[in-house]
Amino acid sequence: MDELVSSVLSSVDNGANYDDDNILTLKIDTEGHDIFVIKGANQLLVDKRITFVIFEVWSNANLKAIAEFMDQHDYLCFLIYPKMLLPVHPVDWWYPHLDNHTDVYWGNGFCGIRSSPALSMLYKAFHADDDFLLGAHDILMKRGINAEEVST
Repeated sequence: MDELVSSVLSSVDNGANYDDDNILTLKIDTEGHDIFVIKGANQLLVDKRITFVIFEVWSNANLKAIAEFMDQHDYLCFLIYPKMLLPVHPVDWWYPHLDNHTDVYWGNGFCGIRSSPALSMLYKAFHADDDFLLGAHDILMKRGINAEEVST
């Protein structure tokens, strides 16, 4: 992904510098190989040039691997359900018994830059009709932020 995006952007407009160009949403559908595409976007993720990543989930092991990788890049991940976004995190929102569930299933997940206003707005819009889930917003968004930042 890093090489593809760099190649495409450098070939547009006679090689103009597009280092500040960001990708709002990277949608991946590679039939269970999404983790490899995500890892291939390492530099884009380090640079926070991708705001959202949408991917397929096919097992708990797959979901946990993606959540672990994305957490290292300061992204929050969620499973997409019809009426809620379920937070997924390898430490804070993971239960050990999930590692024992090895059945294959298909669903979708997404991750967003933890501190971005876009992630906050998306979460609030998705849960606009659910006061309980709206109330969880601040807890979810402040995970991993030190106490001094929260109090200011």
